Amino acid sequence: MISKVFGLMLLCLLLAIQLNHVMAVKCYQCSSSDNKYCADPPYLDGLDAVDCGSDSVCTKEVLTVFDKTIVSRWCGDANFCRQVDESIGSCSLCLTDRCNSSSFLQSSISSLLLATILAVFARRIFTV
Repeated sequence: MISKVFGLMLLCLLLAIQLNHVMAVKCYQCSSSDNKYCADPPYLDGLDAVDCGSDSVCTKEVLTVFDKTIVSRWCGDANFCRQVDESIGSCSLCLTDRCNSSSFLQSSISSLLLATILAVFARRIFTV
């Protein structure tokens, strides 16, 4: 019984840490159409991250129009990528500070790993 209570407390603590981290996300905001530092790979020393506030995610959009590739990095909501026409570009979302630089995979792996750990703990706690 005590181990289940301890496990539940640990689960709540890990979840609270992740939610706090997500709520305070900072993202790069730029477009390579008017800022050469925003292109891929970005020159991060030439870019500033902004505080996106709560309920925001970082986005990276790559569009090719008339043989010109434009990279944009923004604060957005979880539905941002649904607006991108996949025939001319790609879009990615991420949840950690400054994660909309070139390497989405590294940021996403940490969130995926935490989600997996939380799922394992939850299953062990609530399995009778």
